[in-house]
Amino acid sequence: MEEGGFFKKITVIGLGLIGGSVCRALKNSKYDGKVFGIDPCDETLEFAIRNGIIDEASDEIDEKISDSDLIVIATYLNKYENIFSRLKLLNKDFLVVDTGSVKSFDDLSDKGCFENIRFIGGHPLAGSERVSIKFSQENLFEEKLFYIIKYEFCKNNETIEDDLAKIVEFVKLIGSIPYVISDKDHDEIMAFTSHLPHFMASLQMNLVMDYSNLDLSDHIGRGFIDSTRIASSSPELWTDVFKMNTDNIIKGFEMMEKTIEDFKKLLINKDETMINVFFENARANRDKIVQSN
Repeated sequence: MEEGGFFKKITVIGLGLIGGSVCRALKNSKYDGKVFGIDPCDETLEFAIRNGIIDEASDEIDEKISDSDLIVIATYLNKYENIFSRLKLLNKDFLVVDTGSVKSFDDLSDKGCFENIRFIGGHPLAGSERVSIKFSQENLFEEKLFYIIKYEFCKNNETIEDDLAKIVEFVKLIGSIPYVISDKDHDEIMAFTSHLPHFMASLQMNLVMDYSNLDLSDHIGRGFIDSTRIASSSPELWTDVFKMNTDNIIKGFEMMEKTIEDFKKLLINKDETMINVFFENARANRDKIVQSN
């Protein structure tokens, strides 16, 4: 099938950085169907229409999206329950993919959110601390992994392979690399490579600003700015993430606590050799990761 041939109309719910970038990527691809955007903010919708990011717009989920071949949810996780409730009211056989950074949805499943919905989980390994559509990019997802998760609790058990093929096609349209993974493995990986680093950046920021009554703003170097960049991300987004991936994050905290205690002992004992080993391992590991990317 010709690239993009599965879809004639794709609806994107949530036109922030990720949703806006999905729309831009579709417009820059071989996809020649309609891009329909939904967002509660009139200013966002006007910007998207004016800049050719979407073809049509609405500030709510209604019958205008009933003919969508694919629905992409690109909102904060705390919006999902309401979104799925609204989609179910339309009584259509929707194929839905999301972009959230937590993929275990047991609570939503228990509430019946996915009944009569063909849902495939998704998460592009791309983003920025800037959340507005004004920072969206057509190449944000280019050559980046896009995790794909299938769920046993969804309606599409009988059509799962066809639905997966369609989501893989969508992922390729926006320039990403499809990567099928379980929800449990995804959330454990993200806890260590994304969620804990965000906590560390926020912790570092708060520790420095609470350090004393002195104004430290004139004493901040480039390294501090670089290492705390992601602390500028949306607090609402990260509250959702930490609430939904608690077990994996706490496991990471416990490992961090042990590492800190071990390092404190090295300092107390003035173990110069092992202190050096700690930093040398960190440098070697980071160099290896950077070279592979």
